[in-house]
Amino acid sequence: MKPTILAVLAIALGASGLMAQLKPKSKGEADAMIALMAAARSGDNDATIKAADDLLSKYADTAYKATALNMESSAYHGKGDDDHAQVYAEQAVNADPEDYQAPLLIGGTLVQHSGENDFNNEEKLAKAEKYLNLAIENAKAAAKPVPQMPDSQWEEFRTSLIAKAHADLGRLSTLRKRLDAATPGSGSAEAVEKYDPAERARALAFSDNLNRALRAAEEPKSFASIRGDFDLSGSDSHHWKTSFKLPDAEKCDLMRTPPPASTSVFAWTLACTFRPAANAAAAANTFERMVKSVQSVLNLTYQPGEQAAFISQVFFADPSRPAWKLFVAKISDATIGVAIVVAPSAGAAPRSPNAVPVPTASTALPSEPTVRDEVEKIRSSDHGAMPPAQRAMGTSTAYGRTIMTVRNSTAYDLSVFFDGSVAKKLTLAPGSSQDLDLAPGTFRVAGRVAAADVLPFYGEETYADSARYSVTFYIAP
Repeated sequence: MKPTILAVLAIALGASGLMAQLKPKSKGEADAMIALMAAARSGDNDATIKAADDLLSKYADTAYKATALNMESSAYHGKGDDDHAQVYAEQAVNADPEDYQAPLLIGGTLVQHSGENDFNNEEKLAKAEKYLNLAIENAKAAAKPVPQMPDSQWEEFRTSLIAKAHADLGRLSTLRKRLDAATPGSGSAEAVEKYDPAERARALAFSDNLNRALRAAEEPKSFASIRGDFDLSGSDSHHWKTSFKLPDAEKCDLMRTPPPASTSVFAWTLACTFRPAANAAAAANTFERMVKSVQSVLNLTYQPGEQAAFISQVFFADPSRPAWKLFVAKISDATIGVAIVVAPSAGAAPRSPNAVPVPTASTALPSEPTVRDEVEKIRSSDHGAMPPAQRAMGTSTAYGRTIMTVRNSTAYDLSVFFDGSVAKKLTLAPGSSQDLDLAPGTFRVAGRVAAADVLPFYGEETYADSARYSVTFYIAP
């Protein structure tokens, strides 16, 4: 593995350069340092860690303590073990408060790992900011480590270190803005401070995962990095398995949607559903909030989805990233959908992989079950008999109208579905009633209450025109 910037300077100087600047107290100390340099130069992180431990355990007061700790920290960073990398980097700063490499590693790794569903992001970012500024300050004040080092080499190294620190500070600032943009009342520092850190962590996790999904959409093979095998359990031949899920989503589906016309090609869609009432963490995912959350991540203006029927929908499109469109839809009062649609071009090669507009691609957003779906589900499962509707004698309605009054005499919320020449559904609170406009004809009627131990109801009835009916739902003892 290529050594990180934290080990580059020591390796560039070489053992002889370091020893000319810092005199070893014994031949054993010199040999241990030479062994550490050889291990670091080889790129073997485990060997570097062992060599650094050998030097520090045998020569606790070595003049090379800060250098050895920096190199050990860099090796752990190279292994992807940033917890240990930060421990040894902090020891390096304690050994030499004027060190500029260790603060850079501490700040950079803190920025890198902020937002992984933890609850102390602001604390981590404040610590990162402190160390990154220390790295810049120390690097600017540092003298050339050894006289024989070419000025151009030293300036190149110092400039690259300072540039990396500034880049990490820029990422840090972006992280804060993303969190603040998703924080209600974030216009004041006091409001941000009082805001739930768990919600801020969730906002950053949503941003990170949404960006991951968009990068996957731009892959030469759409969504290849998050696409599993063909889903044999799917309801049709268009579903593929994926372990990807946006935070708080009930589920995410990956679909290869069929072309709308013979001249079109298949479009890939990643569609996720959110049910705000499903849990407390998801309760804030209203349609408006979801649109604003997506907007804060993309920094784009949404456009109305005028082709969507019977649902509120907007979409986002980035001219600089034309491979995809992102749709947000209020499917129902209980369900919000987010879909990323990719439609490769047919014929001419795109300007970049999949870089084509997607004007005709279906959003393939998950939809609520239809009234017919709900009725069929209840009919095909265990159910009780439907209480018969009673026609009100001696009364009539406007010509051609059929009115049904539904009363809920249960102790639970009640949902009733009428599937006939028209499809109607309603939900009633306990003890409430509601009139429903139907049409004359035969209906399949089903109902259920919000209680797992109560069987649903099902039956078939025929209603006359210009008539009024009533039905009362109750639970028999």
